[in-house]
Amino acid sequence: LAERFGKSKRSIERCVWQDEKDFTLEVPFNSQNSRVYGKGKKSDVPDKNLFHQKNKQSKKVMVSACVSWYGATKPFFVSDDGMKVNALSYQKHLDKQLIPEINNLVSRKDWVYIQDSAPSHRSNLVQGYLKEKLRKRFVKSNEWPPASPDCNPLDYHFWDKVKVKVYENRFNEPFENENQLKRRIKRVWNEMASDVVEIRKALKQFVPRLKQVAEKEGNCIKMTFK
Repeated sequence: LAERFGKSKRSIERCVWQDEKDFTLEVPFNSQNSRVYGKGKKSDVPDKNLFHQKNKQSKKVMVSACVSWYGATKPFFVSDDGMKVNALSYQKHLDKQLIPEINNLVSRKDWVYIQDSAPSHRSNLVQGYLKEKLRKRFVKSNEWPPASPDCNPLDYHFWDKVKVKVYENRFNEPFENENQLKRRIKRVWNEMASDVVEIRKALKQFVPRLKQVAEKEGNCIKMTFK
């Protein structure tokens, strides 16, 4: 991949990255933002003030979206309440939603579709569909570095920013229902999608990250970009 997209600085202008992200109604716990202050010893603080009990039954929604040099697609809600996306549902999502949206967003016709190797993505059904629909204009599942969020801009940049904004100032107050959460995600995502300069800045990290992952033989990397 580093060789394929690293030959020219303008190669990333053809790329369209896709990814999914779960968002829960419950506010995710952040140890850096949740601190307990008190006098005396830690042992004097009640356990209920020290430990955060995660609600494993908290409902969630899954968001699918794409980013490109030309901006971002709208967010699509592909499953509710933790339902898994399977090969068939993902193929339909590609055909009816993502690819038409990308064609409207990206002005050029030679765009290249990039996704990770999640089970639904690497299925024979989806790989066959992409080959028929896009021919060589997609990254095959065996080309993508396994378990490598370091290489997808949505993973290494956008989702974290969206997540912070979605739960900002909510403290421990969960969303009332899925629709309230979806409205908040849409609003935050659309604000982010309107900043093309910021999007392009993040996308420029793609090739350097690919090269670092290759040098580390697929292991995680630690990089700081400006």
